[in-house]
Amino acid sequence: DVDVEVMGPVMAPHLLVINAIVESGRLTVTLTGANCLEAARVRALADHVALGIREVIAHCADPHSGGLSPADFPMCKFPSAKFLQEQFGNGRQVEDCYPLIPLQQGLLSQILADPNNTVYNLHMVLDFTSGHAAGTFREAVRLLVRHTATLRTGFVFDGATGYVQVVYGADYCEPAWNEYDITGELDEAAAFETILRDELRKGFDLEKPPLMRCACVLTKRGWRVIWIFSHVLIDGWSSELLIEDIALLAADLTYTPTRPLFKSYVSFYNDLDIADLTTFWKATLSDFVEPTLLKMGRKPVERPRFVTKRERRTIRAEPVQTFCHDSGVTLSLLVAAAWGLFLAKQANTEDVVFGVLSAGRAVPVSGVAQMVGMLVHQVPLRLQVGEAQSKLHVREWLHSCQERYTQALQNETLGLPAIRQCSGVPATEPL
Repeated sequence: DVDVEVMGPVMAPHLLVINAIVESGRLTVTLTGANCLEAARVRALADHVALGIREVIAHCADPHSGGLSPADFPMCKFPSAKFLQEQFGNGRQVEDCYPLIPLQQGLLSQILADPNNTVYNLHMVLDFTSGHAAGTFREAVRLLVRHTATLRTGFVFDGATGYVQVVYGADYCEPAWNEYDITGELDEAAAFETILRDELRKGFDLEKPPLMRCACVLTKRGWRVIWIFSHVLIDGWSSELLIEDIALLAADLTYTPTRPLFKSYVSFYNDLDIADLTTFWKATLSDFVEPTLLKMGRKPVERPRFVTKRERRTIRAEPVQTFCHDSGVTLSLLVAAAWGLFLAKQANTEDVVFGVLSAGRAVPVSGVAQMVGMLVHQVPLRLQVGEAQSKLHVREWLHSCQERYTQALQNETLGLPAIRQCSGVPATEPL
């Protein structure tokens, strides 16, 4: 609603004063004219203002109107408004756009290089025994997508430097949902594994979110829901947060998940001063000139598109935890150090570099621990296992390893592509 009031003539410091206020959904515009202005003239101006406002409202309400400009997305490098129009039309479906973080860039490049490679599809299997749980879960997933910007994100080429992530509006993202009934199968376990395998082999259209889907399988014991995501969007930490939200929604569909936006993490990363980070990694890796190759005496084989079996070895945790506690090191550091020793022996070298993963949550971004997105970082860890180290007590060596490990994680935000450039390894070889 629009109201236009005419006040005056009055003593005023200006020839014409226009004030506007919105109260209870109603816009009121007040025009106040000075003594020298005729009331009829001020009234005519008021009518023009009201007409203009109504035309703007009508234009905005028209589903065919709209438009975007590069200024709408300052973190991106879109070349022109024309490009955005060609890509998104009137842009009504676009909520936001921002760059990728380095690990997202790496994952996306792997997927684009081989669209049939689905190893970057994460999945969870959730079991329900209630006959109505599947329908409730489907509605909970729909609501979760509406309230979680990360799940409404796709990836498009920005027309200049690479891909960006685009958040679409809630009305433009409907989760894919498939249902199966295997209650008549003699071997339900085998039938379920076949469905799981087939669902995981399906790729995603990266430009059309949500990059997730659900397969609901009816078994004799109830419903089993296969929930599949693209790893470019979320990490393992985020999947736990999503399980928490979906459980709350399934219990109460009026619940509203409120997670911090992943955009704030991207913004933090985009504004980083990388000078000190670059200095650290050059000091750490500039004299490392040959990659650590794992020599297992086998010919290289093509990477499998679907992992069918994992070999695991279990050891008692208590003695290991006690050793770590007494030595003042973390369990993750102990595993990394053991892997470094193994690599050194296999590669017949005293100086090794290998990758370690960080959750990426130890950054000064508000709410980062509760954020859904891809925050993981992969950083190189360099360890020496030469003659000088052999003279140290094992705990002294572990402490030196932990110091390097901590320093690497403290400087993780430079991103692996930029870190790679700080090393002495030729660009044609992997770090």
